[in-house]
Amino acid sequence: MMEKTHPEYQYLNLLQDTLDNGAWKISHSTGVKLKSVFGRLGKH
Repeated sequence: MMEKTHPEYQYLNLLQDTLDNGAWKISHSTGVKLKSVFGRLGKH
């Protein structure tokens, strides 16, 4: 099993944070409904 500090966990935690805390928005260019959070950063 991978360590919790593995970069894949950082990515998965970012996705979970977006699902849990994100706000629904509509893309201005495509009209697609998106879920987003402000100011999150992943370093890979």
